[in-house]
Amino acid sequence: MHWIKYYQLGEHWDHDHCAACGTMFCLHEKCDSQKEGYAVTEDYQWGEDYEWVCRSCFEELKDILDWKNAPLIS
Repeated sequence: MHWIKYYQLGEHWDHDHCAACGTMFCLHEKCDSQKEGYAVTEDYQWGEDYEWVCRSCFEELKDILDWKNAPLIS
């Protein structure tokens, strides 16, 4: 997983939810939601950034699920 700013995967895909707790990720200013989070990397079965996890769930579950914070390659 890597920490990034949330972005829409497509025109009709305007939000996501934390895969663990359901917290919303959304870019709309009026939306009280997460604007950054942990996203899966390219080795995920449906591709990079397909699933999102909020910071608190990542911290709570990283040791149990052996999640690593992958460095970003720019």
